[in-house]
Amino acid sequence: MINGKIAEILDHLDQTTCRLRAKAVVSLQEYLSQWELRDVIEREMEKAVQCCTDAGARLIALRGFRRARDNHDIFDVLAEQGVLPRPLAARLRELVGLRNLLAHEYRRIEDEKVFRHFQDCPALCEQFARAVATYLA
Repeated sequence: MINGKIAEILDHLDQTTCRLRAKAVVSLQEYLSQWELRDVIEREMEKAVQCCTDAGARLIALRGFRRARDNHDIFDVLAEQGVLPRPLAARLRELVGLRNLLAHEYRRIEDEKVFRHFQDCPALCEQFARAVATYLA
């Protein structure tokens, strides 16, 4: 059974990934030429990745897994425990790095790099949500 708080986070993740998917038709040229669009996509990606780290941290605490050293390590812990496949954990670690860049080092954002991650972000977050739900079922 899914914990109420984790279910709430996964529901918010679903809403966020739906908003990202709605923007999936955007071309690189459109993305680069519209700062408002970039801002929306960046913020939704930031929230999606934060949902994954929050749900992962909550699951680690509930199950008494080894404590994660940082947000990147959350996905390693979940992979060690069989919650996530290792390749997915590695990709989610990359998204944490991007999220940190968007939130804290915004002056160094490379728009083309963000766009490449944007192409994969919804699917990776959906895979994460399915894996967590399956594990808890």
